Amino acid sequence: MMWKKAVLVATIVIAVTIGILSVKPAQVQVTEFTENTHVRTSESMEIPFTKKFSLTGFGVSGSWEGPGFAQVWLFSGKKQYLVMDTRVLPKMIELSAFGTSFEASCIDSCSLSPLQPTKLFIIVSGPGMLSIDNYHFVVPMEPTGLAIGRVKQLDTPDHSLLLVVLLLAVSVFGAHLCGHWCKSPMAKKALIGVFLGGFVILGGVFGVTVAAPTAAFAVTAKKAASVFAALAILILFIMMALEMIHSNKGSEQPKPDVWKDLEEAEDELERK
Repeated sequence: MMWKKAVLVATIVIAVTIGILSVKPAQVQVTEFTENTHVRTSESMEIPFTKKFSLTGFGVSGSWEGPGFAQVWLFSGKKQYLVMDTRVLPKMIELSAFGTSFEASCIDSCSLSPLQPTKLFIIVSGPGMLSIDNYHFVVPMEPTGLAIGRVKQLDTPDHSLLLVVLLLAVSVFGAHLCGHWCKSPMAKKALIGVFLGGFVILGGVFGVTVAAPTAAFAVTAKKAASVFAALAILILFIMMALEMIHSNKGSEQPKPDVWKDLEEAEDELERK
């Protein structure tokens, strides 16, 4: 039937598309943590960076008081990255009674190629007092002996989604193939249900993956699809097992007694 061929072709297209969308290049695992510090200065100063690990991100938190301005720079060899500039703070953060606060400021240092910093350089211009309360680190691996806030894996392949898609595609094609040699009307109805249900569920997974892959209902839909995929594969195995048992029973017909036939034929000849 043409509509079945169309469903099979659409299944292939959807499965391949979801596979391409769900597989992303895995990035390095990173650790984010915060370290308390107590830097308070009204003049420019240099702070040696004594940490023995590489960074992929760096920020500072604290406050600034006064009419002048201050900057914090991160140096790595000849490269330098602007971490904080109080001149842009009033545009983002409201003034408080204790001056202008900044939280995890990282203007040019939010995302870095792994590097080993050598120093922090603080520039203070005009009257004012700069306080740095916390350093925020993002490192490509867990540093030994330091307090860790959280560990997260970025942009890893979604193997669970690939498995669900594969199972749904197998259920659709399996139901189509089994329908050719299953003779029981009940089995054919069950296989048609698996065939159409697998395609509908696969289309729904494709829709939520494209429209809103991180939404709550998308997670629920993928879980429901995984349950249906498991049931569909189970139904296929049951249908094939029952059909094989039925076929074996049908093939076990009583074999004719050749010697008895020969004896009867001989008796018939003698009577003649």
